Amino acid sequence: MIDKAAHEARSLRSIGQPYTLCGFHAPAAQLKWFEEKAGIRGSSDLMSLLTGMKFIARSRSRAAVQERWRVVKTEVLPRIGLSGDQIQRTVCYIEKEWLDGADGLWQDAWTDVGRLLRDMLHTITTNNHVERFW
Repeated sequence: MIDKAAHEARSLRSIGQPYTLCGFHAPAAQLKWFEEKAGIRGSSDLMSLLTGMKFIARSRSRAAVQERWRVVKTEVLPRIGLSGDQIQRTVCYIEKEWLDGADGLWQDAWTDVGRLLRDMLHTITTNNHVERFW
């Protein structure tokens, strides 16, 4: 269980150790980026984005991840009142940071593709008891 820290993921990957992204820190990192980097401030816009990300995260296969991303990209993003620039930046961010466009560190660690077996084994989804609410 790790936070969204690339150095931690690379270290674990280098020794062949699977890892899961903390279930609290994934939406926390997403929210921070949406607000700070894309300038998205409306609470309903942010909630729609986080709900779309959770919809993608509950995918149980890589094909489902891509199909759900298609739905979010073509159906959700255009309808939540973002500017064209905000949509373009958000699409690039999600594809690069969460759908493995850059280095392949996060898709299986963040979605149910990689979490399902660990969940069946009743492992935790966060490394902090307070964060288990999420």
